[in-house]
Amino acid sequence: MRFTDAANAAHRRINQVLPQAEIAYQGKTYQGYMNSRDVTLERQEGGYCNQRDRIIHIQTGDSFQVGGRVECEGMKFKITAVTSNCVYRVLTLSVDLYE
Repeated sequence: MRFTDAANAAHRRINQVLPQAEIAYQGKTYQGYMNSRDVTLERQEGGYCNQRDRIIHIQTGDSFQVGGRVECEGMKFKITAVTSNCVYRVLTLSVDLYE
């Protein structure tokens, strides 16, 4: 699987597992629909990853981060995509949020 194919596989998996997002930020809870169209993958520092590895799991866990300003849309956060023998980071997923 080419690297771009791995990114496309991540898109599909994210849409299956995380169609909705709920984010607690500065005492308020926001909910919204996650848009993963612009997801990109990059190798996590400190390790070698085989780009042909099939993405088998999407993990939110401790890698979930909120960045940017709290507005109605455009929030960005990170999740982790786990392959068969290494970890890719999935960056800059946008979320349309509402209180």
